[in-house]
Amino acid sequence: ARVRGCQLRGAGAWVKRGRERSPPDAGVEAKLFVARHEGRFGAGAVVIRCGSNTHYLWGGVDREMSGYRTGEAVQWRVIQWAVEKGCKLYDLEGIDPIKNPGTYKFKKKMGGRSVTLPKLRTRAYGARGSLLKAILDRRG
Repeated sequence: ARVRGCQLRGAGAWVKRGRERSPPDAGVEAKLFVARHEGRFGAGAVVIRCGSNTHYLWGGVDREMSGYRTGEAVQWRVIQWAVEKGCKLYDLEGIDPIKNPGTYKFKKKMGGRSVTLPKLRTRAYGARGSLLKAILDRRG
């Protein structure tokens, strides 16, 4: 599979706003990686780099192309790019073996380690904050 990296300059409003609000030397960039086999889309991933950390935001694969390992090709290209940029950490973000076993298995086979973060804690400031906190606490 052939993997190509594409800059996301202005591709989404959130990327554009983030770039406009960040100083030029902030070391923040978003990138889209796409793997194709014989011209057909196989997989893609959107990542963001903040300094020496790279974060997987979202991605997708064409399951019919799984035999060509396009998902793995994209991930290894992301890792190569992150190393070239001097990154020390690639965070694939959440995994859930119960609700999303396929993604869990895919991310686990990439060889990283699982990190369990503490539960989100909120504090209320004012009446609106108290209302929002109550809603968030109920959602768990």
